[in-house]
Amino acid sequence: MIFFKKHKRLPPPSKTPATSKHEVTTTTPPISSKEDNVLASKQPVTTAKQDHRLQFKKFAFKWKRKFSTKASYEQANFYDNLEELLIEADVGGKETLKLIERLRTVVTATERDRNEFLSETEKIALFKTLLSECVKTGQLKLAFHEARTPVIVLLGVNGAGKTTTLAKLAALFKDDYKIVIGACDTFRAAAIEQLTHWADLLGVSIVKKNEGADSAAVAYDTIESTLAQKKGFAFIDTAGRLHNKETLMNELQKLFRVLAKFGDRVSVLKLLVVDVTLGQNVLAQISTFHEKIHIDGMILTKLDTQARGGSILALSQALAIPIYYYTFGEDLTALEPFDKASYIDALFSDL
Repeated sequence: MIFFKKHKRLPPPSKTPATSKHEVTTTTPPISSKEDNVLASKQPVTTAKQDHRLQFKKFAFKWKRKFSTKASYEQANFYDNLEELLIEADVGGKETLKLIERLRTVVTATERDRNEFLSETEKIALFKTLLSECVKTGQLKLAFHEARTPVIVLLGVNGAGKTTTLAKLAALFKDDYKIVIGACDTFRAAAIEQLTHWADLLGVSIVKKNEGADSAAVAYDTIESTLAQKKGFAFIDTAGRLHNKETLMNELQKLFRVLAKFGDRVSVLKLLVVDVTLGQNVLAQISTFHEKIHIDGMILTKLDTQARGGSILALSQALAIPIYYYTFGEDLTALEPFDKASYIDALFSDL
């Protein structure tokens, strides 16, 4: 006995019985009406072919992406190399995985739209765009009217380079403003002497008291002296303090309460000086400072060392704090506005 498998698209066989038991019953497909033929003739055949080819191309690409061993290996190899690079740059494991997952999503969507695989160069370009969206930069706007005197307060932990960075900022603006430095680091040994040396070298004014004096009182006198100047600009140095020391953070809050008493006569910018060589350790520091003080921006120091400051990427994803400047040496001119394009390019120098 022979079984015939009926195709789903064919109409059912005719119910008319065969005249002979050796006779095979045949089925004739339905003939379309004249009206259907007229409608069919009006369809754009060329467009249908193009659409058919496009659908086939999409299917073929999807099939190739799923079963191409070479393509899969190259994809995995690229992401493995990228992950290793980000970990070595101190981005951190958790943030690295987040960034790579975002890149995979963008790459997959782009390849699906183009119906072709992206080259390694194209993937890096997409990743740089993602990083550029993460990193926020800031620019000093010092077009203050005469009723508002600019004040920059530098914050940070011990050894971050606050005092030297303050001297570099003063050197940058001393030709256009009457600079007044406030030596509010009254705790560290020789801090006042160091700042006095920089003030003498730059030829600018300095307000200071004896070691152990109330730093908030020094800050108050600094603002009073700056307000007496025409086109004055105050730079306040603070003592390095650990972010997990509650008493030290309270003293810092006291200093800002004193500055708040001057109201609209001053415009205060709180910049945190960040040592990029500390890697992932800076995340807890900056988070605590930002929570207690509400930081306006950051200055990155020691970017001329082996560390490439990848932790800044993790920080930028967690907190939207702009980066204003970076330093790269001990010279007074070794301070530049932060350029995120150059920074991101440096991360990929070994890829």
